[in-house]
Amino acid sequence: MIIIIYTKLLKKNIFLLHQTMPYKKILLKVIHLLIDEWNKTQLEAFIEHFSDDFILTSPNVKLIFPENENFELRTKSKLRTYLDKLKNRDVDFKVSGSKINLELKTAYFTMDIESASGRSKAFVEIRLNEYGKVFYFKIDYK
Repeated sequence: MIIIIYTKLLKKNIFLLHQTMPYKKILLKVIHLLIDEWNKTQLEAFIEHFSDDFILTSPNVKLIFPENENFELRTKSKLRTYLDKLKNRDVDFKVSGSKINLELKTAYFTMDIESASGRSKAFVEIRLNEYGKVFYFKIDYK
């Protein structure tokens, strides 16, 4: 399967074919970019990988937004607040991805988390839309 990434020109509704590559390659690239941007605390760059209609699911959502009963985020402003507060809870919070398994349009991988309080693991599921943006991001800690 081939996915097409478009670049928006001059903030107008003009799109230019920018690059084509197999979906799995784009998925891997996005995963590596997300990890790198998180570790460098480039949260705005991290957020830019998400589509406008994304769903992020994590048990940590309820820690930041106690009223959130379904553990989901759906807006970039809430994602920004969530990531800022999550990052501020543990300054040395770094992640790395391992055991990436690609199945059709979904990536499943183990995220190794290293912080001042120790090491842990999370299990991540990511799906991209047709423009190479994350529209589904699920984190589970087991």
